[in-house]
This record gives sequence, structure tokens and C-alpha cells, in this order.
Amino acid sequence: MIYPRFLLGCLCIAVLACNNIGPKQTADSSAVPPAEDTISQMPGGGPRTSVSTDDQLFETAFGSFKTAVEQNSEDQLKGTIHFPLQTSKGELSDADFHSKYKDVFTADVRNLVPKLGEEYIKEGQNADYAELRKLTDKDSKLFEVNAAKTVFVFGKVQGTYKVIGYYSK
Repeated sequence: MIYPRFLLGCLCIAVLACNNIGPKQTADSSAVPPAEDTISQMPGGGPRTSVSTDDQLFETAFGSFKTAVEQNSEDQLKGTIHFPLQTSKGELSDADFHSKYKDVFTADVRNLVPKLGEEYIKEGQNADYAELRKLTDKDSKLFEVNAAKTVFVFGKVQGTYKVIGYYSK
């Protein structure tokens, strides 16, 4: 008879031991906190590169320019242009921009510019741009955007790409 009581006692101890809420576990303060994965941490990810390349700065400026042209917003366009704007007929000042706006941004230009893709953009290394280069930052590239009979030249002025030249073909 001692044997069944012994088994019953062991069983009770085992059940009570399983339900025991012992001391709470604490986080190990020496553990490394979880970190967000980045491309550079992945195999073949390579080093991280700067996000502010000239091409990306130009693409951002050109996107703003296209939006302003599409919306036919003279005020927004003024923000994308460096004045005085160099033209084949001389300089166009900020004050004269309003009177010449419809001559520069014709209906054809307003229809075409928002649709332009990168095939209409080339890096301007033309010797004719020597005067325009003087207006830009030392490290600036020049980008030429061909909109049919109209060409807009972008250059970096004080860290931001803007239209610095315009001419009709």
C-alpha cells in the first residue's frame, strides 16, 4: 500500500512543480540589440553610396520643372530657373520673365516637356556652354534637355540644379 501512495505523492509534486511560476527572466543587458538590415549588410551588398549624386539632384530638379510646366505655373517655374536666364537673344531678368513667359513656354513646350524621358536629356559638354559654366558651381555638370525646337540647359547653382540657359533651334 505504500507504493501507490508514493506514486501519488510523486505525481502531485511533479504537477505542482510544473505550475511553479519561478523568478521572472530578465533581459540580458549584454545582448546586442536587433538592427535593421541594410543592403550593405547583405552578401554582395557592397558599400553604401551617397544618395545625393549629381544625377539624382538633376532628376529631382527636372521633375519639379516638368510639374511646373505641366501645371503652367509661372511662379513655380521661377523657382526652377536661375536669373538672369541666358538666352540666344541675351539675358532674361526675373522682372522681364512675366512678359516673355508665353514666348518661352509655348503651348508646344507645355505639352511636350511633361512627357520627356531620359532619351531627350544629355550631358552638355559643348564648347558653346563656356559662358554658362561660369554661372554654375565648380563641380556642376550641365544637362541639356531637348524639347523639339527648344533646349533648356540645367546647371547646379548653390547646390541646386536650375535652368540656367534657354534657346530655340
